[in-house]
Parts: sequence; structure tokens; C-alpha cells
Amino acid sequence: MLSFLESVIVGTFVQGLLYGLYLATLMHAVRWLAFADEGWVLRKFRAINWPMLVITTLIFLMMTADLGLSFHVILYVIRHKGKSKGIDLVITAFLENATRMIVDGTLIYRCYIVYGQSIGIIIMPVILLVGSIGCLIVYTYENVRILYGQLPNFALLHIIEAIYSCNVAITVFTTSAIVYKIWRVSRSSSSSKRSLGFSMRVIAESGMLFTFTSILLISVMFEYSPRLEAAQLVLSGINFSMTGVAFNLIILRVFKHRVKVDNITPASKQISTIRFNVPMNNSTNAHSSLSHESRTQSTYPSFPVTSSKDDLERGRESTE
Repeated sequence: MLSFLESVIVGTFVQGLLYGLYLATLMHAVRWLAFADEGWVLRKFRAINWPMLVITTLIFLMMTADLGLSFHVILYVIRHKGKSKGIDLVITAFLENATRMIVDGTLIYRCYIVYGQSIGIIIMPVILLVGSIGCLIVYTYENVRILYGQLPNFALLHIIEAIYSCNVAITVFTTSAIVYKIWRVSRSSSSSKRSLGFSMRVIAESGMLFTFTSILLISVMFEYSPRLEAAQLVLSGINFSMTGVAFNLIILRVFKHRVKVDNITPASKQISTIRFNVPMNNSTNAHSSLSHESRTQSTYPSFPVTSSKDDLERGRESTE
């Protein structure tokens, strides 16, 4: 069984590796948000999707702060010989769950737009989001109360599982709703295969990526045990990193898909160059007709005609 320090080191190491992957997807996402579709020319001020750019920047700051606090926890535990600084752990728990809720809110808004600003489709995910925010407030309050020497209420500490469950439910619902809407529209479009492939990539790269890691994390959070501490910290780092990666992949797929559609649409409107034969005038003389026939025969090769078996037999009888 690993000690607390060893568990934190392993969890932070895994989170640091995945943070590099997150930075790679972040640079691509910022490229599509801030620069033109072709080249490295900045978009005009009004052409930039500022809400998405602000949310992307906010998630980057929160993920960077969380990783920095994790390193600070390691240094503090080493310096104080095994004693942890509780306030850092409370802040990291708040940052991680708040980041997940920001991503959930973005997915809900995207679902709202895809369905033509229909409020009915987002009632359930909004209720889940409000419930998870309330659970996060209660969870943070309980952890702060423990820092001041109060006895822990384990029933309230288990509320973190409700937060993760709400995150999974929101992600599954909104992603499935968006994909279903795209699939229905693509059925009446000529680009159904392209749209369906785009939908499948959205599921595989964003929804399933986050959902699978969240389910793994929930499975080890039901019991507060030292033997599960390392698994909880590692899976928490993986899930938190995948939250940012999945968010960036959604931006990448949406913008790339839009550019492909814009490039395909003009090409489909091009007029084909078909040449029509012009009928000859009745007043054309015989000489021009013969010359036309001779040119035709010289242009198109003549194929030998093969006689059938009956024709050959009749030819022999006539000669005899």
C-alpha cells in the first residue's frame, strides 16, 4: 500500500503527462477560435467567438492552477514530513469540480442552440447542473469545517459521488441529444455519411472519453480507504485532464466540420461542361456529308463483325 505522499506523487505525475496532451489540443483549439480558417491571420474582433474563447481560457487557468497546487502539496508534505496542507486539497477539489460544471454548462448551451433555442430539451440537464452546484457548495463547506477541527460528516463527504453522477448524466444526455439531432438532419441531406461520421467522432472523442473516465472514478469513490487512495488520486487526475481534452476536441471537430462543409458546398454548385452535337443543316451538300463520314470513320475505329454459326453454314450451302 502506498503512503499519502507516494499516492500524491503518482497522481500528480499522471496528471502532468495528460496536461501536456491537454496543451496540445488547447493550441489547436485557440488556433481555430482566434485565427482565420486558412493561414495564421487573426480573425476580426467581431468574427471571434468570444464566449468560447473566454471559457477556453478560463478552463486553461483552472487546470494550470490545479496542477500547480498539486505540486505545492507534494513539496509541503516533503517539507513537513508527511503532514498535508488541507486548504490546498480543498481548493483543488473545488477547481476540478467547477471546471467540470463549466464544461457541462457549455454542452447544455450547445444542445440549446442545436435544437433551435428550445428550452424543453435542456430542462433535465439544467436541473442536474443546479443540483451538482448545490452539492459542490455543501461539499466545500464540509471540507472547510473539517479544517477548523470539526468532526467530519461522512454522509456529506459522500456527496462528491452525486456530483460525479450528475456530470456523467449531463454529458451523456447532451451529447446523445446533439448527435441525434445531427443524425435526423443528415437523413434528409446528401451529405448524410459525412454528417454521421462527424457525429460518431463527437461521441468517441468527447462524450465517451469523459464518461468512461468518470465511471471509473465513481467506482473507487464509494469508500474512503487508504488502500484506494492512490487509485482515487490517479483516476481523479485522469478524469480532470480528460475534461479539458474533451472540451478542446469538441471545438476542433465543430470548426473543422464547418470548414469542410463550406469547401464542399461551392464545389457542388459548379456547372459541368457538357458538349452537345449540333445538327447539320439540310442545305449541306453531299460533298460535305461524305467528308464528314470519312472524318468520322477515321476518328472512330471500326470493329470487325463476327458472323454467327448459322450464317457461316448458310454461306457454305450457297457456295455448294
